[in-house]
Amino acid sequence: MKITSQPTAAVTDGTATFSFTATGDVRTYQWERYKTSGWVNANTSSYVGYDTTTMSTTVGGTYRCRITDLAGNITYTNEVTFTK
Repeated sequence: MKITSQPTAAVTDGTATFSFTATGDVRTYQWERYKTSGWVNANTSSYVGYDTTTMSTTVGGTYRCRITDLAGNITYTNEVTFTK
């Protein structure tokens, strides 16, 4: 698996959309948000597309995506920040 483009943020009307591309045998995508306690899954209704390569949210913060391949290897994208 290889990340071919790192996440970028496009902000429209207070909603940030993060997007990246990856190639190879990807099994899952999971966007994560950084909180003071560490990284947590962004998997509620506030995060549209949290299990895809493109996620939208109105929740400000720092995000990254955890990518797992078919063998169970994990890779993370670079972090991207959305400030409201």
